[in-house]
Amino acid sequence: RALGFLPKRLAVDVPETSVGSIDITMDSFLATMDTVRVRADRDPRMTGLAQFEQRRKLGGGYFIDEVQLNRRNPIFMSDMLRATPGVTVQPAGNVGIGDRIFMRGLAGSGDCIPAVWVNGLLTLNGDGAIDQYVNPQTVRAVELYTRPGSAPLQYRSANGCGSILIWTGYRKPTPR
Repeated sequence: RALGFLPKRLAVDVPETSVGSIDITMDSFLATMDTVRVRADRDPRMTGLAQFEQRRKLGGGYFIDEVQLNRRNPIFMSDMLRATPGVTVQPAGNVGIGDRIFMRGLAGSGDCIPAVWVNGLLTLNGDGAIDQYVNPQTVRAVELYTRPGSAPLQYRSANGCGSILIWTGYRKPTPR
């Protein structure tokens, strides 16, 4: 036996009085698997944009869709959020390129840095400099929840600030 080879059995006669050697050739073994087929149906209720539309119908936040994005055509993500109620945009200064995003804190505690979720995943946005890691040309929809209690449970921040949900992907051009 040897790894990568088929096991082999041979009968060998070894005389009592002599020493000898024998060469054995083994057939190599190529591991193969049966065909694996994976089949799944996409549940349209579970896509980020379907959830976006559902939450927009319920209200409670501020929603920016593809039509508004195409109309604004922002160069930076902060440009898109500049005219949004409850959001403050300040120059990044020493922090980096672009601007910093703030929201009102819990119980009037002043400006705080919101939690930013991209396609359902929480980002590390400790300094509020959103322009450094989100390209507005790839954004399809944005949800803003300026009060911590108004965000959906799974998107609430632990710091008592609001949440920004960003959904990315191919954006359809607005028909003229």
